[in-house]
Order: sequence, then structure tokens, then C-alpha cells
Amino acid sequence: MSNFSKVSLAILVGLLTIIFFVAPAPTKEEIAAREAKEKQAIALEQQTEAAEQAKEKITKTQAPATEWQTIDKYQVKNQLVKDTTTGLMWMRCSLGQKWNGTTCEGDATLYSFKEFSKLKKNKYEGYKDWRIPTIDELKILVHCENGYLYTHSFNNTFNCVTNDNRIPEITNYDDMTGKVEFEKIDIIDFVRPTIIQDVFPKTPRVAYWSSTPFVTMDTGEALNDTKKGINFDNGGDTIVGEQAVGYKNAAVRLVRGRNVDKSEQQSEIENNSQNFELPPVNTNELDEANNRINAVWKGTTKAIRKSLLQEQRAWLKQRENDCSFQEDKIHCMAEMTDQRTEELKQKIALMKVMPQQEKQPENQNNTVDVLIGKETKLNDDCRGGSGDDPQTMKACEKRDAIVEELAKKGWCYGHEGQIGAEKIWEKCK
Repeated sequence: MSNFSKVSLAILVGLLTIIFFVAPAPTKEEIAAREAKEKQAIALEQQTEAAEQAKEKITKTQAPATEWQTIDKYQVKNQLVKDTTTGLMWMRCSLGQKWNGTTCEGDATLYSFKEFSKLKKNKYEGYKDWRIPTIDELKILVHCENGYLYTHSFNNTFNCVTNDNRIPEITNYDDMTGKVEFEKIDIIDFVRPTIIQDVFPKTPRVAYWSSTPFVTMDTGEALNDTKKGINFDNGGDTIVGEQAVGYKNAAVRLVRGRNVDKSEQQSEIENNSQNFELPPVNTNELDEANNRINAVWKGTTKAIRKSLLQEQRAWLKQRENDCSFQEDKIHCMAEMTDQRTEELKQKIALMKVMPQQEKQPENQNNTVDVLIGKETKLNDDCRGGSGDDPQTMKACEKRDAIVEELAKKGWCYGHEGQIGAEKIWEKCK
């Protein structure tokens, strides 16, 4: 065999070997199917890993805390809050909400006075002595972040205000032209709701009930169906209940007494029902006592009521303070009211036989407190609404009409030289 033939035969054998042993190239469809399977396997692996992480996170976050954590002046553990400055213990969620392990879920229930007075109690976190806070206790929760709490000297009311009420300082004055330049004030509204949300999460911007009765400015009478409250939209005190102008319904956050540490040692902590109602109380006992003292108060002359008004207001405050931490607060208040009723009878009888002082003119301001309450509510609606909203314009018009009516009665909103935060309704000077 020639050399050429040998080379040709070798080449042919090599080609046949390559054809026989080398697999055919995959088609486009086969490549796409293989890539799809690979992507599906990767996605399934990622989903499994994410599910495991989520399960681990839920288990970790919803597990009950075993230690108290400090936030600002508070200590928190699960759905309980301790105020380290007062010793009071608070429910972290409002009534109607539930603690899910990390925050409060659901909406706070807004109670009418009728519903509020009929609330009943179940044990909550092992404690049975939960109660409605007084107005002074509820005020402690107000937090004016980016602002400050301002108290009006006229009627001792309060609310959060911003730095836009401050008078800007002069930064430059040109002697030649008389041109004055003022500092620029960055207006930053205070944070709403006006409460530390890390401590009390999901608190709505609404009014909350207190146990403190509302006392009218002109007669000094405590209204049975109306209480003082706090509006956590602006941190201000307000009036809630049947005779309130703006807030007929309000939310509830419960508190328990000062001896927290002692009570904790005596109480068996139980993680049971999340649903809470107030204890059944004999509200009729206090209502009847209030009716008796009101009958005596209304049964005398305006001149005698006027002379006893400051004394009566001081007694109401003393009643609230003395009974706030009593186990049966309602009975305590009813008992003190009946004692005061007898005292009033004796005082009024003595004043009737004493020489009458010069007759004072009739009180012309019987409706001033009502008008001021309406003006405050309408002013909030006017300033807080949209400029092109018909309801906002209507609120502004009603507010201006009430301002004119108060002016006719001799009442002014502040006086010359006061800044915005200092202005209150007072007799015109």
C-alpha cells in the first residue's frame, strides 16, 4: 500500500471515530428547557429559605419578653408599661386593640358616655385593679415632640404648641434706610399623635376619657354625663361626653395604682384573655349623691353660689385627689359628696340669715365657657382643613361669628404684646 493510501485510511478512521463518539449538539428548545429547570430550582430554594427566615423572625418577635426594656422614662414588657417617675402601670394598647407580640392591632373603640359607664372587667395580665385614669394622670402621657406643652394661665388649660408662635428676632437693621431684617424660623409642627409611639404604638389621634368630672365655669357644678379628657391629636385637654361640644365619644386607656412593685409580688401573672372590660361599679351611688348636692346648689340664690364657688371648686379637686387611689373610688366619691352636701346646707342656712350684701349684677357670662369650647373646636377645623373645602370655609365662618359674639360679651383672645402661644380667652382690658 502506498503512503498516500495509508494517510487517507488514517483520516477516514479518525473521522468515523469522531462521528461515533461525539454527542450531537443540543437544540435551542433543549437549552431553554434546561435553563428553565435551573431557574425553577433556584427560585424554589430561595422561597424555602425566605419562609424559614420569616418563620424564625415571627417566632422570635412574638415570643413574650422576659425582661423590662427602657424607653425614655418608661419601662415596657409585652403589653405593659411602667412609668418610672410615678410608679403607675399602663396598658400599652387602647381598649379595642390587641397586642400581637410586637405592636397593637386593630382600632381603638370610641365609647359614648353610656357605653363608658357600663364597661365591665376581666383580669388582664394577672391584675384586677385596672381603672380609668384621672385627668392629671392622663396628662403625664402627653409628649410634644418638636414642640412644647403650653399651659394657659386664665383657665389652666393646656396643649402642644410649635415654635412658629415665637416672635422672630431682628438680625439686621440699616440705619440709613430703616430696613429691618428678621431671622427665618423653620416652622416644624409637633409630632402627632402627641404620645411616645414606641411606648404606646398605634395610638389614634382622638380624645381619651378620664375619670375627672367636668365642672362648669359659671355654676361650679359637676356634670354627671361629661368628663375631662385629653385629645392626643394636639395634646390638649378637652371635654368628652353627652354635653361636650366636639367629642361625644372617646377612647380608653387603663391604668393601675402607684404601688406597682408591691402589687407585682402579690399578683400571679397570667397570660390569658386579651379582651378587657372595666369592673362593674355602682355608678348609681355616685350619680344619686351628685344629684343631691346639685339640688342643694341650685336651690339657693346666685349671690350665695357666687360666694361659695371657689370653695366648691377646691372641694371637687380634693375629692378627686383623695379618692383617686382608693380601691372603691366610686363609693369614696359618693361618701365625700354626701358629707359636702350636709356642709353646704349648713353654710347656706347661715348665709341666708346673715345681712345681705349689696346685690351683685346678674352673671352675664353663663354661656361663655360653651362659646369658647365651640370656638376652639371650630378653629381647629378651620386651620386644619383644606382651603378649598366648603366644610373648612363653613367652619371658619362659624368661628368668626362666635368670636364676634364673645367680643360683644366683653371677651377678647389675648391682648396687645402677647405672642400666639400666650394668648387665651379673657375679659377685655
